[in-house]
Amino acid sequence: MQRMTGFLDSEPLSDAVSRARAGAHDAHGVIYRQLQQPVRTLARRLVSSAAVAEDLAQDVFVEVIASLA
Repeated sequence: MQRMTGFLDSEPLSDAVSRARAGAHDAHGVIYRQLQQPVRTLARRLVSSAAVAEDLAQDVFVEVIASLA
């Protein structure tokens, strides 16, 4: 049985990562929602272009999700 997540994810990130590694695809959304702002902020600080920063942040999440598979 997979857990449903609410609008605000209160699930600890470590639990979401464990569930993602076990194949729970809904955990990917939890991970994304919890980390999207910090990753975007860091990317924006690293590069001068907002568009490049968004691409960089997207690439980070593609790699994160792939590494959990």
